[in-house]
Amino acid sequence: MHYKIFLKLNCMGCGESRVMLLAYVPKTLVLGRCVRCGKKIYKGDEYYYCQGCGVSYCPICAKKTQGKCQICGKPLVKKP
Repeated sequence: MHYKIFLKLNCMGCGESRVMLLAYVPKTLVLGRCVRCGKKIYKGDEYYYCQGCGVSYCPICAKKTQGKCQICGKPLVKKP
């Protein structure tokens, strides 16, 4: 999922307003990183979570590990 963040700026002197597209994703939208590959996990993305040790995996790494946590060996739970 890609986010487009817009910022509305108002000119103090002339009253004109402009809309700008921000080139970065605010840190509040990033939940964390995949423990195995380091990919950023954003709000709204599908990811897998270990209830035993609390780490997150991206869907690709969860598939490669057969749905088990590499740290504690417990099964991974799919998050929306």
